[in-house]
Amino acid sequence: MSGWEWTGLVQTRRLGNPRHKAVLMFLANAAAEDGSSWWSTDRIAAATDVGARATRDILTAFDEQGLLTRTRRRGEGGHLGTYTYTLEWDAIAALPWNGITLRGVDGDPFAQVGTSGTPGATRDAPPAPPVVPRVPLASGTPGVAHNPSSEPQPLGSARGQLTLATRPPVPAAQHANHDLAFEAFWSSYPRKAGKKAARRAWDQALRRGADVGAVVAGARAHAADPNRDDAYTKHPATWLNGDCWEDPPLPARRRATGMAGVMGAAAEALAYLDSQDSHALGAGQ
Repeated sequence: MSGWEWTGLVQTRRLGNPRHKAVLMFLANAAAEDGSSWWSTDRIAAATDVGARATRDILTAFDEQGLLTRTRRRGEGGHLGTYTYTLEWDAIAALPWNGITLRGVDGDPFAQVGTSGTPGATRDAPPAPPVVPRVPLASGTPGVAHNPSSEPQPLGSARGQLTLATRPPVPAAQHANHDLAFEAFWSSYPRKAGKKAARRAWDQALRRGADVGAVVAGARAHAADPNRDDAYTKHPATWLNGDCWEDPPLPARRRATGMAGVMGAAAEALAYLDSQDSHALGAGQ
């Protein structure tokens, strides 16, 4: 998909909240062909006139709704940087249509976009014509043969065409293997929340080249880590998006400080005195 297509898709969807629409439109305008972009929360907030805190909440809501996935980028030295936001075409297209149409297409232009990549085409439509291959020009310089009918057109153009990227079908056996591997991860990871988002994050991790065995082993190690706190355990999708199976074990917990620490020390002292009294009584008998 081109940037025009992401922008047009979001323009024709109803989100029910102008701030949500502003943030999603910003990401669509900045999206690469695969729907990805990376911006700091402050930059998105400044560009949309939405506060930084509200922007963070909106991005989290989009992630939970499946409209996008977030992957934490790693900078030089391995430190965590800004997020990469990848828009999810099918999830956004499933949002209600707001009545905006494209020239030459009646009704919702994205209601039935199928393998043809043409607004208004049914899902049973024939596939789009193949991309014209690169051929040498007369001068010998590599170029592209000119074919106006195959060139991507902006949304709203006279032809009203959309050129959608299609992926080759995945064999059923491979689907089954992925399902079994994901279930192994899900049963091993200590926090059961957002399974649908976790599956999307799992599939993206595999596309990034993650090793299935390493991910599942990392989930089991994280579950068994004695320094892990259930209250602060990440959602499985967040853990996968951050490649957290590559992280070292958690650091040892600090001893409680303040009143909690005083009470804990007092309890330990009383337990010690009780044990001493028991030993003394046993020796005197």
